[in-house]
Amino acid sequence: MKLATIEIAGMQRVAGSLDGETLFDLVRLSEDFSIGPKGFPATMIDLFESGQMMDAFVEACEKAIPSAAGAPYAYAAADVTWCAPVPKPSKVVCVNSNRPTSNVEQMEPQYGGGWPRAIFFLKAPSAISANKGTLEVFSEMNSKIQPEGEPAVVIGKRATRVKAEDAMQYVAGLSLMNDVSASLFGLQDAVVMMIPGKDGAKEKFINRAMARSKGVDTFAPFGPFIVPIKDIGNPEDVRVTTRIYHTDGTVDTIQDGTIGEQRFPIGEIIETITRNMTLEPGDVIAMGAPNMAPGYYLRRGDLGQEDGGRIELEGTGIGTLSSNIRVRSLAALAAE
Repeated sequence: MKLATIEIAGMQRVAGSLDGETLFDLVRLSEDFSIGPKGFPATMIDLFESGQMMDAFVEACEKAIPSAAGAPYAYAAADVTWCAPVPKPSKVVCVNSNRPTSNVEQMEPQYGGGWPRAIFFLKAPSAISANKGTLEVFSEMNSKIQPEGEPAVVIGKRATRVKAEDAMQYVAGLSLMNDVSASLFGLQDAVVMMIPGKDGAKEKFINRAMARSKGVDTFAPFGPFIVPIKDIGNPEDVRVTTRIYHTDGTVDTIQDGTIGEQRFPIGEIIETITRNMTLEPGDVIAMGAPNMAPGYYLRRGDLGQEDGGRIELEGTGIGTLSSNIRVRSLAALAAE
C-alpha cells in the first residue's frame, strides 16, 4: 500500500492507496473496520513510531480497502490537496555526487576522510513542498535554477550507528524528491579559505556554502507517496526519470537512471550518516541524481519563459511527483 498525507477540510490526514488513484483516509478506514487505536494515525510519524504495529496496521488496512470502495472517506487522487508525505521531517540529508560519472575527489585525504565515500549536505525542511504544488523561482536568480530528480529514503525508526547490512530495517519506504538549487546563490556565497597544504604551506580552498542555494522555499518537492520496502521489491531496480515540460510544448528529459546505478548503495549511505548523526522517524535522505542529461538548468533564454511550465519526477512503483513552475520578480514582490 502506498502512503500519503493529504488535506481534508483543512486538516492533514494520513491516507493509503492500493492503485495510486483512490486514496483512503486511514483514520476513518481503521475506525470503520475496527483496526488499531481510535484516531490512529494522526500523522505519518505517528505511524512510523508505532514500531511493529505499523506493519500489522498497514496490512489490515490493505485488506479492508477493497470493501471500502465508494466510502465517504475515499478520494480521487486528481481531486485531493496533496501534502508532503512527511510534512515536517526533522532533517533532510542529501547525498552529494552520487552519480558514478561524477568527476569529484576529496581534496585532503591525508585527514582521514577517504575516497570514495558518501558525502552530504542538509536541506532546510522549510523548503519542502508537495505534489502538484508550486516551485516558486525569482527572475533575479539569473536563470541558474538546477532541478535534480532523486529517489528519497524515508526513515522509519531512530537510527544511530547502524551497520550497512542492518540499514534496511530502519527504512520506512521510498519516495521522490526534487533537490532544486539556486546555483547563483552558491556562487555568491563561495569563499576562499586558506588551509594547510601537504608541505605545511597554506593553500587556497574554495568553499561553496550551500545552505542558501539549497534552502529556498519550495525547493524540495517531496512525494507523492511513501511506498513501504516490502511493496517496492528490489530498491536497486527503482528508476527515476525527470522531465521538464516547457510552455512552448517541448519536453526535456534531464535525469534517467536506477538506484542500482548510483555510486553508493542505501545501506552504506545510512551507515555513513548514522556514524555521527542520528536519524529520526520521518527524516528523509535524498539519494542524489541517478544520471544526468543535457538541458540541466532552467535557462532557456529568459527564465520568465519557464513560467507556467512544470517538472515531473516519475519513480518505478512510487508514482509521479509534479511541480508547477512560477517565475516572479523579487522587486515586484517587494513593491506589493
